[in-house]
Amino acid sequence: MQYLKLIRWQNTLLMVVILLTIFVLPEGQLSSDQILYVVGVGLLFAGGNVINELYDVSVDRLNNKVNAVEQIGAKKSYVLYFLLNIASLILVADYESQAMFVIAIVTLWCYSFYLQKLPLLGNLVIAALTAVSIYWTTQLGVSYQRGLLFGIMCGVLQLIREIAKDLEDVKGDTQEGYRTLPISLGVNKTKVLLYILTSSFVLWLLYVDWWVETGRHIWPFYAVIYVLLVFMVKLYRAYHQSHFEFLPKILKMGMCFGLFSLFFF
Repeated sequence: MQYLKLIRWQNTLLMVVILLTIFVLPEGQLSSDQILYVVGVGLLFAGGNVINELYDVSVDRLNNKVNAVEQIGAKKSYVLYFLLNIASLILVADYESQAMFVIAIVTLWCYSFYLQKLPLLGNLVIAALTAVSIYWTTQLGVSYQRGLLFGIMCGVLQLIREIAKDLEDVKGDTQEGYRTLPISLGVNKTKVLLYILTSSFVLWLLYVDWWVETGRHIWPFYAVIYVLLVFMVKLYRAYHQSHFEFLPKILKMGMCFGLFSLFFF
């Protein structure tokens, strides 16, 4: 169970399910290259979660969070990290994907070691990796529209979620010398930024539904919009750490609803 916590299995599984759905829906079947890519990305993201946990031991302690590394041990966690990354590189079939995976592995290490401490940059890195991992499916048979649209959707949702998570961790991050958005701008200004980003994303979803898709009314988009509106209401009322802890969970639900939109393309 501790190893599942270490790889943050729920987040990893969600990414795997998203990729499987993107691949399966158009043709109803998976090629061997697509299967290897899905498993490889799952291992890659699991490895990224492990290295993040390894670098977050002290800050998690300050934020009163349970860190699986303390139960498993740093040595075993590092071994698992290297095994997951090596396995992900072995699985992908072509050199271009392997090069992309190497860049992602290095980027995730840089994020855990340093970038997550900076305002916005770390958030953008995780959002970009999420978007690129989904968009890369266009290299393996998925249509450009499907890969780009859902890549943007998941990337923006991930960006909003990463910023919301920083609101949750202000106390410990401050003591560790981090300069995340809530620490650099202040909590209130960060909330305003989230309102602007979330509202802009809602307008983009409406634009896609009404104009790009000629008014086909993709109902999961409206489920995502509803979740985002709930998120903004909860964000407005949030003032305590326990309130901020709930916000990323709402956005994860938005990703799940967004997954259903793939059935309409």
